[in-house]
Amino acid sequence: MSQRPARRNSVGAAADREESAEKQVAATTATYEMLLQRLYQVNRFSAVKLGLENMQKLNAAFGDPASQFEIVHVAGTNGKGSVSFKVAKALERSGCKTGLFVSPHVACFRERVQVNGKLISESEVCEALSEIFNISAQLRIPATFFEITTMLAFLHFAKQGVDCVVLETGLGGRLDSTNIVNPALSVITSIGLDHTRILGITIEAIAREKAGIVKPNVPVVIGPNAPVNVMMEFAARNNAPLVRVPLQADFEEDYNAENTAIAREACVQLNALHAVQPGGTRIPKGLCVDFSSKSVNAALESRPPCRFQVLHVMRPNSKERKVTVVLDVAHNPQAIDKLAGLLHKRFPDKKFRFVCGFSADKAINKVLDKITDVVRATHPGEEEEELQSRIHLVKANHPRGASLVEINLSLAGSSVNGEPKFEYESISSIKEGVDAALAASRASADDEVVVVCGSVFLMAEARQALGLKEPIDSAALNAVARLHLSTPESRLAAAAEEAEVAAAT
Repeated sequence: MSQRPARRNSVGAAADREESAEKQVAATTATYEMLLQRLYQVNRFSAVKLGLENMQKLNAAFGDPASQFEIVHVAGTNGKGSVSFKVAKALERSGCKTGLFVSPHVACFRERVQVNGKLISESEVCEALSEIFNISAQLRIPATFFEITTMLAFLHFAKQGVDCVVLETGLGGRLDSTNIVNPALSVITSIGLDHTRILGITIEAIAREKAGIVKPNVPVVIGPNAPVNVMMEFAARNNAPLVRVPLQADFEEDYNAENTAIAREACVQLNALHAVQPGGTRIPKGLCVDFSSKSVNAALESRPPCRFQVLHVMRPNSKERKVTVVLDVAHNPQAIDKLAGLLHKRFPDKKFRFVCGFSADKAINKVLDKITDVVRATHPGEEEEELQSRIHLVKANHPRGASLVEINLSLAGSSVNGEPKFEYESISSIKEGVDAALAASRASADDEVVVVCGSVFLMAEARQALGLKEPIDSAALNAVARLHLSTPESRLAAAAEEAEVAAAT
């Protein structure tokens, strides 16, 4: 009889386990990157078809996970991400297991899907995406990037057994992939001119798209700037109780005050739903928001990352003074107006230097006019050439990012006080732009505040340039995302028109 090999000592066994775990993590990361690369390229190879049919088929194929939890559905031009963040945090701190679905992400795809503030893991992304790709292929469902991502979120939330999900729309509302749900509460934050090629060229047209999330008998909370007539029409048509957050003076200066008021009212309405509803149903007790908790009230006042996020930056091992930096995703004229008001309120005696990049589909000319006004107001009498040096233009590393040539071409023919508008300083990379602004601020006798704004697609690289540590996808994966993630608005606009015609026939 052969002798059994001696058992390895515990140290060797532990080392083997550690090595095995490291290999497993590496394998998971490789699979995660492979599957995300495939996801990012979906819109490149599939025809774009706006509508709810794909999502309805996917959701049915997986056993209707979207119905396994209560939902707060949030739409709006500005503020929807912040309101979603606040409501989710308030529910979480009240003891409710809460899912949060938001877009786009700043540095890591996994930011889009969270439970109680914890990002979905790489392995959970792999498992869900593999299942969705398989089912989509079997049933021949040409699901888009956002439809697949929304389905991934529903599957994760159902598996995690959440009590409630705060669900942010991706684009518009009526045809958005999130709009297959029957929520406990709908929220529409604000309406402004954005994505006009898809949603319409008037406030009323865009409001009608956003109001598409209003459901029969489901209460809806609207922000003070949402067009009341349109919202009342949709609410009446659906027998949906309508609550409007009243306008307050501080809303003109700070989106956060407005977003906090909307989020607070949403939580009030959730608590009201805890009472008996028509038909005798109840909202689960866990969805009550505890307004007596300091932690809950702090959550409602909090800001998500890159929403007027104030940092004080100093280089490691440096004796140079700190530079105050503000990160804000403001990207359209309305948002820049609010950003300007808050800058003047928070830093009344400071001067400002901007690092800006834009998506190609934005009203770049109008946004830059407003940014120039902010700089001019704090540098009265300064020559235009000096003003130019205080605004650093960079290209957002994203398919929708406007190139420096496109930005300056958009300014051609416009004027300031009847004079041809100057070209702004153009810098090739976001890091170079941030570094240049920091250096100029340190060298200035004015103690300038550096403001980074114009697009969410700037924020990951800007935060890295400032030394912030956070989960971030690999450079290779982000390169694929930049190349393939965004569907051109021309294709989406055509798809929207096609969906409109189909709905009318």
